[in-house]
Amino acid sequence: MLWLGATVRRLRAEVTVPAGYAPRILMLAVKATLILDDSGSGRSDYDLYVYSGIVHDTDGSQSADFQSTSSSNPEISTISPVMDGTHQYP
Repeated sequence: MLWLGATVRRLRAEVTVPAGYAPRILMLAVKATLILDDSGSGRSDYDLYVYSGIVHDTDGSQSADFQSTSSSNPEISTISPVMDGTHQYP
């Protein structure tokens, strides 16, 4: 999930890892990167929140499973561990 100021924007990602792959790769992870093209003031600060599974509320009451809340551009979050199968990050 990507929060843009007071407006909530949702992006959905799906990751599929073939059966037997994850145990063979040490420290298998997915990197989520948010790059901001601020053509305005140049002072915008966006944060990246990644949730596993179903998100019931976007009011801040549910903690993100993975996040990047720095003032950096890009914001980068690492999803780890990653297991075999298909996983959705709504």
